[in-house]
Amino acid sequence: MKPEGVPTIMRGAPKRYNKLQGQNMKSKYMKVDKFIILILVIILAVTFSACGKDKGVRKYKETGTSGQIQNTGKPQGGMPQMGQSSEMGMGHMPRNHFKWNLPEGWAEMPNQSGMRLATFSVKVGNKEGICTVIPLQGEAGGLEANVSRWLDQVKSEGTKMPEDSLQKILDKQEKFFASNTFPSVLVDFTGVTPKSTDKTIIAGVISLETSSIFFKLMGEKELLEKNKGKLKSLCESFSLITGNNK
Repeated sequence: MKPEGVPTIMRGAPKRYNKLQGQNMKSKYMKVDKFIILILVIILAVTFSACGKDKGVRKYKETGTSGQIQNTGKPQGGMPQMGQSSEMGMGHMPRNHFKWNLPEGWAEMPNQSGMRLATFSVKVGNKEGICTVIPLQGEAGGLEANVSRWLDQVKSEGTKMPEDSLQKILDKQEKFFASNTFPSVLVDFTGVTPKSTDKTIIAGVISLETSSIFFKLMGEKELLEKNKGKLKSLCESFSLITGNNK
């Protein structure tokens, strides 16, 4: 028995009629096949569209003067230059919570980043370096991780460093106390910087109870060597402003 709705080719009918009936059946099945293919294409398109949504690393945009951060949801890439900050700010840390004694010959500049507590210009003759003061939460990844990242920044400026630079810098770190209270360390990149005109870094890291303060001096090796003592003195003078010492 033939399925209902399927035309039967009649025996004894004229050949022309049977041929026409066969063509009609073929046309109907082709339409059904095309409809099924269209449905499959639509399902695949929807599936790929859902899988293609952005899964990139979220980028944080610096805004405001108190170190607020705003999630932009955009992918982030590339390495920051020495004059740029790659650290994530603490959210809120007003400048009037801290104080220090500015070294002679250093001048405070307007902050270009809301993450910074301060920015200083350091000049020797016609050479100029920049010192930034940035607060970060906790240990900010630890000393070794920060030294490694700064080393990459120095190399990105074209300074060629020995392969064992990281370990040499860590081995020669200088420990001291800020305000005779807060454990601190000075890390000096000039010892592994070949030329006096190469750009490099000296940084002081002060450890507070729940945060760290980074004093990072950047510029040519010769300028930094002449200002290393002043950077340490700046860090040693750092103190918190409380109700008793305002």
